[in-house]
Amino acid sequence: MKVHVAVMLFCLIAFLVHFQPNDAATASGSINVNLNEGNSGTIEIRRIDPCGNFTPEEVDIKKHWDMPSGIILVKATLEWSNTSFRLDFGIGMGECPDNGVQLANKNDTSGHIEISYSNGSEMALGQWFAHIKVLNCGELRGKSCNYTISVTLVTSPPSQVTIYNPSGNDISFYSIRLSWSKATSPNFDKYELHMSETNPNFVPSKNTLLWTSPYCNPAYNSYNVTGLDDDTLYHFRVRVYDKYGGYSDSSIVSVRTRVYIDYSPAKVTVSDAGDVTDTSVTIRWTRCLEDDFKEYQLHMSQNYKFEPNASTLLQTFSNPYQDSYKVIGLAPLTTYTFVVMVFDKAGFNSTSNYHNVTTLSVNTPPIAVISEISPKEVVKGSYVNFVGYGTDTDEGWLITEYLWLSSIDGVIGRVQVFSTNLLSVGKHTITFKVKDDRGAWSEDAVAYLVVTEPEKPNAKPIAILSKESMQAFVNEEITIDATSSNDPDGNITAYRFDLGDGNIIDWTQNGIVVHSYSEAGEYIVRVQVRDNNGTISDWASMTIKIIVKKKNVPADAFLFAFLAIISITLLITHPSRYRIK
Repeated sequence: MKVHVAVMLFCLIAFLVHFQPNDAATASGSINVNLNEGNSGTIEIRRIDPCGNFTPEEVDIKKHWDMPSGIILVKATLEWSNTSFRLDFGIGMGECPDNGVQLANKNDTSGHIEISYSNGSEMALGQWFAHIKVLNCGELRGKSCNYTISVTLVTSPPSQVTIYNPSGNDISFYSIRLSWSKATSPNFDKYELHMSETNPNFVPSKNTLLWTSPYCNPAYNSYNVTGLDDDTLYHFRVRVYDKYGGYSDSSIVSVRTRVYIDYSPAKVTVSDAGDVTDTSVTIRWTRCLEDDFKEYQLHMSQNYKFEPNASTLLQTFSNPYQDSYKVIGLAPLTTYTFVVMVFDKAGFNSTSNYHNVTTLSVNTPPIAVISEISPKEVVKGSYVNFVGYGTDTDEGWLITEYLWLSSIDGVIGRVQVFSTNLLSVGKHTITFKVKDDRGAWSEDAVAYLVVTEPEKPNAKPIAILSKESMQAFVNEEITIDATSSNDPDGNITAYRFDLGDGNIIDWTQNGIVVHSYSEAGEYIVRVQVRDNNGTISDWASMTIKIIVKKKNVPADAFLFAFLAIISITLLITHPSRYRIK
């Protein structure tokens, strides 16, 4: 916690203001005159009288201009191409030498004449003339020459101004407010304020220029010089220019800034800006965590070394941990200066460094291109290859992010080239977009992809015979039935029978076979079936036993034989009782 002491700095600090001798420089301006009738022409000598004799006429050329105010010297030059011409060249006031006053003249044949006129004061206003006269016309039959007149008007330097003695609140620890008498020249153009810290007798130059007044208005006769060091002697001079380039310097004024007693809070440092775009920038600064912290003030201006004020204030922050702010609504390719001021509860403040940031040019979004999605129809679980790229028309900018999206599965990739086998079944709308290193995303590139369910493996059909075994007689017709055969995922389309006796019935649509065997024995009958996908079953088999059929004996014969046996038995066993008659 700082201890703030109310101190009248005006009483404690000595400062110095003194004037240097009036050794200021002056310089005249000049005006190049455009003559009313033009600055150049041709002289031709060719007059012939009605009798065919050459009769030269007097050649007398007059050019005019209007004399402005503030002129102290007139300089005129005549140049001509043919030195056989002797020309008299003069300048003066009025219409011409005969109807005015010729003030300077000279004649020559050299092709070049320079004359000038000054009367020690400003020239009279009104019409002035430049006059050419050919002095040897009789010698110049049929000849001509080209000529050019140049007239330069030299102006009187503008009057000096006087810098007023700054005092009181005009002088602070880091600034000096200067004012000076208003320029009186009717041709006033601008003020230049010059400053030197080292040379009390400096001459104004581009290295000492501090400020130039705007709008050609002599009323801008004050300026607040800021960013100075405390307890330092500075030397100032005001140069006044007129619109003809003439100037005059004021006397030098030397002013010492006040000694700074620092009760202000610690300064923060504005660091490098981040996230710069064409319309925004994020400003960061170090924190001030002193006990009596009150607020930060963020200021912005397009003028370097500006003085923070209400018009430059962007935002106020009361949280000492606030250390960044995104500034929006800026103009592209424009340099802005930022300053952070820190205020404490006692009203003292400090100002950070001045930090410049230049916004970027207007960013054109990049373009996304899908160069390959293959194959475009796949079975679920199969790999699909994705290839895309982005281009950025803004010179020097790069593609930094890629994003692949599926209308069914969402995000499927974040790189330029990849493969995946994790796509869901369905018709996918694939979108691809890219982002450049200034944060702009492209519009979506669109493609389509179909993922289908995989086909199930075809189940093998099952051959079934209606019986496991049979018995029959030789040459007896028997029925072999395989119609109970089935296919778990389809239907039976054909049957093949191996009847075991060398007979094979190859792929018939009839599942019932009637067959007889010509010899007794055991026969293994087998059958296979084929389904609608062409898959063939395993063999199903049964055993058929074929036997020989015994001959039939009539029933009456059996009865007669039975009775005969009984009768013979009775005769043998009981002969006395039974006799044959």
